[in-house]
Amino acid sequence: KCSSIKAMIYEKNGNLDAAREWYMNSVKILDGLLPDVASKEFLDDVDLHDDYLELASTLFKFANVDDMLGDERETINLYHRSIRLYRSLQGEDHLNVANVQYHMALMLGRHEQFDKAMDLLQDALRIRVNNLGKDHHEVATCLFA
Repeated sequence: KCSSIKAMIYEKNGNLDAAREWYMNSVKILDGLLPDVASKEFLDDVDLHDDYLELASTLFKFANVDDMLGDERETINLYHRSIRLYRSLQGEDHLNVANVQYHMALMLGRHEQFDKAMDLLQDALRIRVNNLGKDHHEVATCLFA
């Protein structure tokens, strides 16, 4: 957690290269400590649910920094890892899944991959409407993306 916190501080202060290094360090540490995810039941049995949520969150933040630095390929890989973990841990229709989809869609749209971006935005919108209601501001951000 300390590496991830340090990364967030660097990111907040605009030092994206340092933030990227600290997020990378945090992911390496978590990857080294946590066994591969087999299933949600496995996670519940070994009581590592919160640790895997920390990994999913760190991967998402790492992806956002890589996106700001312009590393499209690595950004997509990080978003995919994050979303797989969130789906496994929290289910297909959790707001964390929608949040990753939304950010991935924005990145793909900037790289003119509009069909993929629209599919992700539509699913993120569906999840947000189902969880938050049609009048929530996060629903509006999807509609105006």
